[in-house]
Amino acid sequence: MPLRQRLPVLPIPLRRNEPPVTLDLQALLDLLYAAGRYDDLNYRVELEPPLPPQDAAWAAELLKAAGKR
Repeated sequence: MPLRQRLPVLPIPLRRNEPPVTLDLQALLDLLYAAGRYDDLNYRVELEPPLPPQDAAWAAELLKAAGKR
């Protein structure tokens, strides 16, 4: 899955003859990020291994907009 693409909403089957429920993976990841204290990490250091240049520029803009860089 490309880094810049929103994670999908998946249908989760329950029982026969019942419609599936949906699982919004992006909303789940956002919730885990907020609850997991990942916002306390030092986002000023470069990643190891580094992101490809285009993704690194994109991530830097997101971090800048969030006040992390």
